[in-house]
Amino acid sequence: MVAFRHRSVVLIGVLLGLAGCKRTAGESDRSPAPPPVSETPPAPPAAESPSPSVEEAAPEQEQEEATPAQTAFDREHLRDHVELLALTKEARAQLDHAVTNAKGDGPKARATAIRAIQKVGRAQEKRLEAFRRRLDEMDLEGDRSHAAPWHRMNLQFLADEYPASLVGLVSGDPEPIREVRGEMDRYQGKLEAWLAEIRQAP
Repeated sequence: MVAFRHRSVVLIGVLLGLAGCKRTAGESDRSPAPPPVSETPPAPPAAESPSPSVEEAAPEQEQEEATPAQTAFDREHLRDHVELLALTKEARAQLDHAVTNAKGDGPKARATAIRAIQKVGRAQEKRLEAFRRRLDEMDLEGDRSHAAPWHRMNLQFLADEYPASLVGLVSGDPEPIREVRGEMDRYQGKLEAWLAEIRQAP
């Protein structure tokens, strides 16, 4: 009798275990089906265009070669070009002297040098304006003369960036005046080479 009861308990346990497996399997069968796989592959993400750095920026375009008409025009106005270049050099030298003539390196000396630069700049305003008018009278549109754009760049530096950079130099920042001087040297070199060339032209 005891053995029969033992077998009954074992049989009931087995039946309950089977029922649990079926229920687990049924629950697994009712899990959501995976989404269908698209036959069309997704488009690749658009590549971002990197912002160009200063080093990667396009270099300044050089001025085109002079046309025969520009060469003839500049030869005809050679005296104007020579005088305008001389005015540029003189105005630049006056601004430089305002710095080199300053005595000492203390706050008072720096303030004196800055006032001297500003005074020279104000004294040059009428002269630079006459420079501009003379250049406009010679070549208002800037296309008749090969050298006019270089004169205009020098004029722009003298009217603004050159004295401001000298003030920066006195205040302890030498980099701006170094760059401006380099640019002015480059344009003056172009002018001198061009004037020498048209002097020798037949």
